[in-house]
Amino acid sequence: MNKLKKIAIGFLWFLLIAGVITSFSFSRILQKQVSIADTNISFTDKREFITKENINNLLRNKNFLYPNKIDSVSLLSIEEAIKKNPFCKKAEVHKTLDGKINITIWQREPLLRIFDKNNQSYYLDVDGKKLPISNTYTERLLIANNLPNTEVNHNTSLITNLKGSKKEARKNVFLELYTLGKYIKSDNFWNAQITQIYVNDKNEFELYTLAGNQKIIFGNLKNMQNKFQKLFSLYKDGFSKTGWDKYKTIDVRFDNQIVCKK
Repeated sequence: MNKLKKIAIGFLWFLLIAGVITSFSFSRILQKQVSIADTNISFTDKREFITKENINNLLRNKNFLYPNKIDSVSLLSIEEAIKKNPFCKKAEVHKTLDGKINITIWQREPLLRIFDKNNQSYYLDVDGKKLPISNTYTERLLIANNLPNTEVNHNTSLITNLKGSKKEARKNVFLELYTLGKYIKSDNFWNAQITQIYVNDKNEFELYTLAGNQKIIFGNLKNMQNKFQKLFSLYKDGFSKTGWDKYKTIDVRFDNQIVCKK
């Protein structure tokens, strides 16, 4: 009885595997006959660095959809071509049995807009990558001015290129700027309040605010969180009584004190 049961189970597995193989083969035959019915392009965010028109032009110019059969479409080739766009972080392309091609695109997220000493402008994204300025779309961001000129190519990471000891990394103004920008962006209050970061000739930071149009002499990033905590206490407890416009310069470089100038 046990032997017959094993034979029956084995036969059922054989039928199941045969059915899967037959179904797969039938699907392949169908795909060779199915024409491309539609192309669906979607984005995971609302940025417009890359548009549906950009992707449709790419598909057309590269003849990715020719001949017009779903089986002939190279998904990998389409993905690799889309990824060459510096604003593309990730792309996935799928096709369906009914002739549809679905393209999903993740765009890069800018963190800062940088102007260097030659007034050349580019973005630094949340992954530390340098991105070019778009001719068709501008995102409102925290601005950083007077950065040293850099030869780092677009879409390569300023952060991963800063290898070495932690002491050397701390001296690098781009890594410190990236750290400062990430901190400001993560805090709702400072993200709304700080509009500009200026890098002085000592590679130290000066922050400019929206309310009161004040200059905050921040210095380097030593005790960064403590400096922001002192500033927040000043804004919350001090300026609520004296007014936001009383002081034009706030210096937080010193331990246990804040120096304000009218």
